[in-house]
Amino acid sequence: MGRSRGTANYSRLRIPLLLIVLLCGLFLIVTIPEVVQKVANSQLDNNIHSRDKTASIVSSNHYKEPDYKEVFKHTNSIQDLNEYLKTLDPYSKYLTSKEAIFLEKRNKKYRVGIGLDLLVKGEKILGVPVEQGPAYKAGIVMPAYVRSINDRKIVYSDFSSYSFLTELPAGKVVRLSLENSKKLDKTAYRIEVASHKTDPISYYAYGETLFIRIKKFVGGQNSQLKKILDTSKQYKKLVFDLRYCPGGDIYAMVDMLSFILEKNIDVASLEKANGKNELTLRTLPDKVVAGTPLFILVSEFTASSAELFAWAIKAHYPKAWVIGELTKGKCLAQDMFPFDDGSALKLTTYEVKNSSNQSCQGSPLVPDKMIRGIVLSNTQDIFNALKDISQPASAK
Repeated sequence: MGRSRGTANYSRLRIPLLLIVLLCGLFLIVTIPEVVQKVANSQLDNNIHSRDKTASIVSSNHYKEPDYKEVFKHTNSIQDLNEYLKTLDPYSKYLTSKEAIFLEKRNKKYRVGIGLDLLVKGEKILGVPVEQGPAYKAGIVMPAYVRSINDRKIVYSDFSSYSFLTELPAGKVVRLSLENSKKLDKTAYRIEVASHKTDPISYYAYGETLFIRIKKFVGGQNSQLKKILDTSKQYKKLVFDLRYCPGGDIYAMVDMLSFILEKNIDVASLEKANGKNELTLRTLPDKVVAGTPLFILVSEFTASSAELFAWAIKAHYPKAWVIGELTKGKCLAQDMFPFDDGSALKLTTYEVKNSSNQSCQGSPLVPDKMIRGIVLSNTQDIFNALKDISQPASAK
């Protein structure tokens, strides 16, 4: 009896067991290749495109001119190379193809995205809305610190936490939370991804003040800026807003300074680590601004070419004031060296000295008037601060 009951129970269980085995087998057939492919892709992502070529580019182009053999020892993986590059300077980096494509898309004038420029200083990530872009239309009209996107905290050292921003299709809705100063903005912003344009230079008149914002120094913008500055004589104050400017094309920056300063003023010099001067950049005879009191707004996000711009005006324009916060203190110039697979080396190729022939790497520009939290200040608050400045910098 017991034996026959066991046989009957086994018969009843045999078909379900067979189904389970078949389903497990089917699952393994489907998932194993996918897992293997992911592992393979992960390994590929961590491989240097060409060890020999990479070491050659670094040793030949980095401003410290490191020994080829020393560089080659650190080309076993991207992580190893990037750890080594950090010992040379804070900004050189090997970029994967995904990272390089992200930067390329982010720098385009016409984009598809949420219309928010991300600026980084340490752990802080400032979101600057593009005027009339998707974020702006969703109600984010002032810069604010980004807390999370789609309920995921943005960490700039974690590329995967923000890389999707350039891959979103038009019409996709993105959730965004912001942090203004030390308070969490409880408003849940819903932004619809769309195509939009971002201009490196924008301007408007505010009473008797001409307000010019430069988000990035880009070649080909000179004629536009010159037309704007041709009208500066009719204004009593001229304001350059560099609070959200991380730098850009150093040659474009010098061209723009030529509209403001006298000709043949040394603006910057490019040097190697051994002190060899490779090039000195001077202003051209294109001046159109004639003594209008000039104010430059700076912040901790003002860096590189934007700092050099402010240094030169502070040193050579008698009626200039720099107001805001300490700048970033970045005076190293980078170039991109792409590979055929889409990856690239971003290398520091020169140390840059300012118009006083001083190294400003690690030495922020100190404003004439400090305004704490200027990156979150609205235009009216800034103009109110300008009213308190009645004497030119040369009279201090």
